[in-house]
Amino acid sequence: MPRGTRGIITTAHSAIAATATSAAIALGDFPSIYVEVDLGATGTPNWTITVLGAFTSTGTFVALTDVNNVVMSTGALTADGGETFRGCPAFIKILATENSGTGTATVKVQPVDI
Repeated sequence: MPRGTRGIITTAHSAIAATATSAAIALGDFPSIYVEVDLGATGTPNWTITVLGAFTSTGTFVALTDVNNVVMSTGALTADGGETFRGCPAFIKILATENSGTGTATVKVQPVDI
């Protein structure tokens, strides 16, 4: 697969209003993901998006860390955003945590080869 190849976009969460974990998302041969977060236009949203990973779809999903042992997370978001995470296993889940405030979050994931 050539570098820069992209996979199918998956909606992990659609306009959720409370903390939730997505279903397992298969990445196939893609080692990285792009995560896009669309916060609702109303309220005062404050969300953190964390990538969980496992070897199998029914395995134990744990928070992933990068090579510097930093959790693969967006940190607190109060506006729409996107981030790329590298070094993902075959299956991931997206944990969307409502830190405070009100409003919704929609989270989409696209596997990428970068």
